Amino acid sequence: MEYSVRVSLWFLVFSAASYQVSGFHFRGGILTWKPLPIEPRSIQVNYWVAWKKDFSERLFDVCTPQTVVEQTPLYTGKSLYCGEEVCLHDMDYVCTDYNAAGDYAAGQGSHTIAVPDGTDAFDISFRSCCWVNLENYPVPRHYLLNATVDLTPRNNRGGIINSSPVGAVVPVQLVQQGCTHVIRIPVSDPDGDVVRCRFADESNRECFKVCGPLANADLENSGDECVLIYDGSSPTVGWYAVTIMIEDFNRRRSRRPLSRVPLHFLINVTATDDNCHQPQFVSPTPENGDCLPAAVGQRKTIKLAARSEDSRYTISGISTFGLPLGMEVSPLTSDPDDPLTFFIELGWVPRNNQVGPHQICFAAFDRKDNKEFASDQVCINVYVGALVAHPVPETSSPQPGDIVDVSNQEWEIHFNSTIMQHTTEAGAIVSFIRADTGEPVHTVNLASESDPNIQFPMSDTVVFNTPGFILEGETEYILRVHEGAVRSDTDCKSLSSAHEWHFETGPDRSLPATRFSPEEIRRTPTAVPECFSSFMLIYVSKSWLATVSSLTDPAGMYLNDPLCIGEDFNETHYVLGAPHDMCGTVVESESSNIQTVENIVHIPPQPLINGSLITRDNNIEVHVTCRLEGAKVTHAQFDPNITTIVYHETGYGTFNFQLRMFHDTTFGPKYKPSSYPIDVYQRQRLYFEAKVISDEDMSVFLESCRATPTANPRDPTHYIFINKGCPVDDTVEFHHHSSTIRKRFSIEAFAFIGHNLHGSVFIHCDIATCFAEDVDSKCARGCVETPSIARRDTSETGSSSSKAYPNTDGPIRIHTGEKDTVNQANPVMLAPSQFNFSLVELPMLTATILLLFIILVVLVRAFKFMRRSKKQQTPMYPHRVDRIKLPSIRIGNE
Repeated sequence: MEYSVRVSLWFLVFSAASYQVSGFHFRGGILTWKPLPIEPRSIQVNYWVAWKKDFSERLFDVCTPQTVVEQTPLYTGKSLYCGEEVCLHDMDYVCTDYNAAGDYAAGQGSHTIAVPDGTDAFDISFRSCCWVNLENYPVPRHYLLNATVDLTPRNNRGGIINSSPVGAVVPVQLVQQGCTHVIRIPVSDPDGDVVRCRFADESNRECFKVCGPLANADLENSGDECVLIYDGSSPTVGWYAVTIMIEDFNRRRSRRPLSRVPLHFLINVTATDDNCHQPQFVSPTPENGDCLPAAVGQRKTIKLAARSEDSRYTISGISTFGLPLGMEVSPLTSDPDDPLTFFIELGWVPRNNQVGPHQICFAAFDRKDNKEFASDQVCINVYVGALVAHPVPETSSPQPGDIVDVSNQEWEIHFNSTIMQHTTEAGAIVSFIRADTGEPVHTVNLASESDPNIQFPMSDTVVFNTPGFILEGETEYILRVHEGAVRSDTDCKSLSSAHEWHFETGPDRSLPATRFSPEEIRRTPTAVPECFSSFMLIYVSKSWLATVSSLTDPAGMYLNDPLCIGEDFNETHYVLGAPHDMCGTVVESESSNIQTVENIVHIPPQPLINGSLITRDNNIEVHVTCRLEGAKVTHAQFDPNITTIVYHETGYGTFNFQLRMFHDTTFGPKYKPSSYPIDVYQRQRLYFEAKVISDEDMSVFLESCRATPTANPRDPTHYIFINKGCPVDDTVEFHHHSSTIRKRFSIEAFAFIGHNLHGSVFIHCDIATCFAEDVDSKCARGCVETPSIARRDTSETGSSSSKAYPNTDGPIRIHTGEKDTVNQANPVMLAPSQFNFSLVELPMLTATILLLFIILVVLVRAFKFMRRSKKQQTPMYPHRVDRIKLPSIRIGNE
């Protein structure tokens, strides 16, 4: 097999400014390798070198700020060994980092070398002199970085050649005596292997003298980083060398490492400050572990800002390590708005040969009284060519230019790639902004993992609800998805990019839902409404009505629309239903946060006796007004002309119920409001999900579900297909979902007979809520079959528990006709064969038609008689007078 190996050698070398011996320049290093199957029996060496700032000796070219700008190769005079043989005599490098803070300069180079003959496993090493004077290393202070290369094909990976793990660290870590410091070293493996760190072992020829654990420190492995915890209890200040080996392991057999690479650096223990002071990085500095996407040929700018919380300290510099070739560093600059904050900017235009990840580490330094302090290091990954997740407005809801109902509280944002929830509270924001003023009116933090209002139902989609947020009617809004609202779920877990688009709201006629407690719903001898999100139920006391009118038939009372009439509710009350967009209901905005819904119950004078031309009744109008503030009913006003009765109702909690229709059994994409009415065929299976927007400690129970030919859930013409949680229709199927706040079901499509045969069908469900932990609740019991539940029964009887009355976003239109399978290309050609009757057959046909006509007349008369009888019958509804009332929700255009 032909292959080569890429060997990466990182050298970090710097010393204290007080040292006078120029040879004491080494500060640490890292050596890695990577296979390249392009060239046979060769390896490529990539390395970073870092020396004491301005260090110079014979055959070594000094790194200066000018050489950083020029990016020309410089000589080191050092050699790389393969086993005991020199395989690279002169490792040149390009200077990339020059840091006054930290006193070091660093660079990188690249070479291809031959693999030793007759072996697939061998060591590569770099060794020379000298470390700075160390507290944990006697003279002569030589250093050795030794890595193991193994080119044996991996059977469990299809014969590929293993790649070594990689890591990065700022070469000098300033720590204070008596203060605990945590040094996080990022590690990764290009093959996805398990990576672990340990201290170097001299017996394995992994180091010179400076070997084994660092005193007063612990080394821990934590996924994609190794963590060195130094407790600050060193008795002596000064320099301490740290030598670590990074190893990768097969995920299935994790005892024997596949390879090992060295990582060496320095800790400088200084006398403690009074309060273990450290400068801190502040926004917009990326956080440790962030992955920043970059594109070839496009400039990438990264701002690093540091701040000293105490004015006695001044930021003296921000040191960097691992900058890729071509990245520029701006001078340290003071923030004009905050004299304690300083920043630098990293600027880079990646080239085609730089595609892939680039690890960069940096640390901030400040001074007080000529004494220097350092922050914890921060390491980030700049990934050239990484896919950036961004919103796709054209497939989101709402889409650009959509007309959204003011009651809408569910929003769906699609992205161009797979996404994951942001784990940082700061920045994961979606804003709603008024376009006319530019003022944000509502924000949502998508990073709230415990918020049930935020869901990730698909790999590229986030759905969130905004309970209590009221849109104003006929207003233009901006939906702004801020940078970092989510993360990309790819190799580079980068922040999503920002995007925004406009939508408008329709007429102001939908209101937020409110839940009432039983104590706060007070029945008094008059007319009492319940005000829901898109529906009003008005209960008229029978005892009160008897004192003011001789009306006994509830169908004689009506709302502003005479077609919206009353019906019997129970022994004590009649009821009228008034949707916000029907029955002459008037919806107005009293202020930016207060909505009013108004209608009138008309009770006309009744004749003194049947057929009489006179009456002694008054013409009664009961003016009904619901006044809502935000998501709470503040008071309900009733004016029956004779007197004005004002009730102060205080709601508690905010429940929002939804009934959505989905395309198929996966319950993935759902129908959008713009899709209604939805055209379906008879017996086509329809999929629905009922959901309550609440905490996960609640459960949902489908009390009943019905279909009506109108949007009014109390339409006398209705068909109940779920009753008391049990399927009444034979085609109803329930579909399991792990969440207790969702209930899914499906049913085969049907149509109403008679004049509604070709009309639309609206689906409504009565939803009960319970506490999930209540094992005795109806939600826990579920469907309990009783003899009273009969198939195809259209009466409605049930419990009186907490309910809501949501319906779908729009109607379903049923196609009742079958497709004609007869050849229709030439209907004229079909006529002779279809009507070729004999003289005997024609009289028989005439007699048959006459008989059918007589039967039809009889059926019509019977049908009219039945309709008159049915009007006098009172449908039975749940007795809920003293029960909790939850809102009816009818979601309009989103």
